[in-house]
Amino acid sequence: MKAIERQVYRAAYQDGLLETFLGGYLFIFGSLMVAKPGMASFSALTVFVIRPLFTKVKNRYTYPRVGYVKLPQENESAGKEIGLTAILFIVILVASLIVLSALMGNESGKEFWFRWFLPVLASILFSFGPLWMGRTYGLKRAYFIAVLIPLLGISMAITGIFTGYAAVGVICLTGGFLSLVSGVIMFSRFLRKYPVEEEVLNVSGQ
Repeated sequence: MKAIERQVYRAAYQDGLLETFLGGYLFIFGSLMVAKPGMASFSALTVFVIRPLFTKVKNRYTYPRVGYVKLPQENESAGKEIGLTAILFIVILVASLIVLSALMGNESGKEFWFRWFLPVLASILFSFGPLWMGRTYGLKRAYFIAVLIPLLGISMAITGIFTGYAAVGVICLTGGFLSLVSGVIMFSRFLRKYPVEEEVLNVSGQ
């Protein structure tokens, strides 16, 4: 039964739109984190534009081609386990800052935390999203991002090329870019694989 449900989810999200819109949001958030971290929270406002636009594009391009499937309610909450793990990592992230500040002094502790802890833990935390998409929707390409992003975080911590909020921004930028590119490619393939009847008639008429 689980295998069948996963096939249904994979078919429902084979258009790549979820990755496209999610990648676009992450790219905006990451850009703000690198340029102006204080403004990053305002990226949440784009959800009010992205969500209805996502639904509109689905209605316009996806459902006429493959139909509409009501996904099981059970799987809609399948990310709870990963969500709880993500919350645990956030607690660890904050606790590590407090402990390091107490042991090394406020300034030294913060500097060490921004250099080593934040890029690594933030990248692991970020990977939970693609991991959830891979497990829930059976998207193998999501696992690639889930592995690549922590490696990026570790490499930034070792080299020190990006630290602190800039490192978080680069992580989101990279993940968003990969997701966006993957989604656009999948969407273009989807349109070619499932042309609507009018498009078939136009091609035949030519």
